[in-house]
Amino acid sequence: MRRHDGQYCWMRLSARPFYAMQGDFGGYIGVAVDLSAIRSAQEALRESEAIQRAITRAPSPWAWRSSAPTACAGRETANAPVVWQPRFR
Repeated sequence: MRRHDGQYCWMRLSARPFYAMQGDFGGYIGVAVDLSAIRSAQEALRESEAIQRAITRAPSPWAWRSSAPTACAGRETANAPVVWQPRFR
């Protein structure tokens, strides 16, 4: 649908026919909801997720070491993260 300023936007329309007491068709009664903000947010989320996937799939110069147990919130946790350390080649 095109707005008054000439830009196109996403809309959700819902309408039902209206009939007069005599049974004559009187038009439609309905609601139109602008979905442009929702669509923009969904697109931004898709782009953000694509960036996150690219970052997590890229080779990293850091290695995660988790072989020693450590205290976590007052409890001993086996195989908890210990330290970030650079990977040497």
